[in-house]
Amino acid sequence: MPAEFDNMMKKVFWQRLPDFGPLVHVPAGDVVEPLPTNLPITLDADFVLGVGSPRRAAIDLNFQTTWDADTPIRAFVYNALLHRHFGVPIHTVIIQMRSRQNDLRLAHGVRYSVFAGLGHMEFQPEVINLWEVPLEPMLTGGLGLLPLAPLCRMPDDQTREQALPEILRRINGRLNDEATPELRDSLWNSTYTLSGLYFRGEEVRPQFERYQIMRESMTYQATLEEGRVEGRVEGRMEGLAEGSFLALRQMVFLLGARKFGQAPARFQNSIDTIRDAERLSRMAQAVIDATSWQEIVDTQ
Repeated sequence: MPAEFDNMMKKVFWQRLPDFGPLVHVPAGDVVEPLPTNLPITLDADFVLGVGSPRRAAIDLNFQTTWDADTPIRAFVYNALLHRHFGVPIHTVIIQMRSRQNDLRLAHGVRYSVFAGLGHMEFQPEVINLWEVPLEPMLTGGLGLLPLAPLCRMPDDQTREQALPEILRRINGRLNDEATPELRDSLWNSTYTLSGLYFRGEEVRPQFERYQIMRESMTYQATLEEGRVEGRVEGRMEGLAEGSFLALRQMVFLLGARKFGQAPARFQNSIDTIRDAERLSRMAQAVIDATSWQEIVDTQ
């Protein structure tokens, strides 16, 4: 996620952490806690939740707006690193936020074997397509889920455009009745930003401006600049691409280190400059037969 949206979503998420439990199948009443995601050996994840007291598992929760061919590999790498760091099973959840034609590779995950019958690798994340999630539970669940409502499955007899006014009316009613002014402002602005995944700003701005909280919000006023909503989506696409390169490099470093020890600085520098996802994937696979770091780096 681009930095502005990332920070805003994280604020809402941690403010309303229990609200997201039902979305990722955490039993009602179970203990959930935020876990640090800025591990020194890899990238930041979106959110990692510890489950249970004592902790028995963790959920790696990722919000995604665009398809990236390297998403399964990146999720696989982070799942393994989180498992190693926290010492509990990790359940990876990828929440796709914008409707598009499904790519079966995402649900398929990572599966391969080198020698038949002599071990294999299998990793499969859970994929939640928000556009397939029923709307009503988002509107009647925890307040933290409200910004996701415009992205869910609309009633059968309505288009997204037709359903949006009633969705906003219900969100406004709940926020006025149940939220503090600070939380109301934060959730409204999250809702406006996320609606940009389906609507252009000028298309939905009048509907949001009907509610006084949006007209008074400094954060909302900032988002009215031309191109801000579209820029967030484009920034997410660029961030995902860069994130894929970084995750693949980390995979090469991790696999190579287990076989040959930490990569010498000259090899680290060479790998860090590679921005070819397919080559990085081949380098990770080359570790199996390689006899040195030099052979890994020479993989084309």
